[in-house]
Amino acid sequence: MIKEVEAIYCIRNDTAANFKTNNPILDNCEMGFDTTNKILKIGDGVTSWNDLDEYIPNKLKSDWKTLEPGVTILPYGTYLIKVDLADGSAKVGAYGTTITDLISMDANSINEYILRGYDEPSGPLHVYIANGVESTKWHKTARIKIASYNSSGFKVDLYISEKGAYALDSSSIAGSQFYPTKLASSVENVEYKISYKRIM
Repeated sequence: MIKEVEAIYCIRNDTAANFKTNNPILDNCEMGFDTTNKILKIGDGVTSWNDLDEYIPNKLKSDWKTLEPGVTILPYGTYLIKVDLADGSAKVGAYGTTITDLISMDANSINEYILRGYDEPSGPLHVYIANGVESTKWHKTARIKIASYNSSGFKVDLYISEKGAYALDSSSIAGSQFYPTKLASSVENVEYKISYKRIM
């Protein structure tokens, strides 16, 4: 006769600080859960905790998750970031565009950035069309950038250029105004939505 028994299965868990300090070696197939960063790792019986890769199911197959710009904290790692952008800052309508980048930052690099005064990591420059009137299409630039970071992870946001140019080789604006230094959320008639997938 089979008897049903209720049981609670609890995997090994601890704070990020304790795991980092103790740096245990998980047995083969033993799971460990970082309760600070909500990270799961699976042991191989050889590799210590700090050198184990995080377990990320499905990676690129996973659905896009919504990111609240400048608010959502991403645990340190590598992410595919997608921005859906509509820029009507010229006040003549808006063309929509999609920007996709890989953004990455490792927890071990925090002290290096602070010590050397480095700028936060960012993706490459993207050129896009800013408005919707055929005769006055403005070329503007955008960049996905890490806006801030702390011991838990980092936040990303979108930055765009202050001004645009009618042609990419236009000399009618200062170069600095064509560089994406303005937080997109601070520019009137600019709308954007950020999504992400963790891949590492």
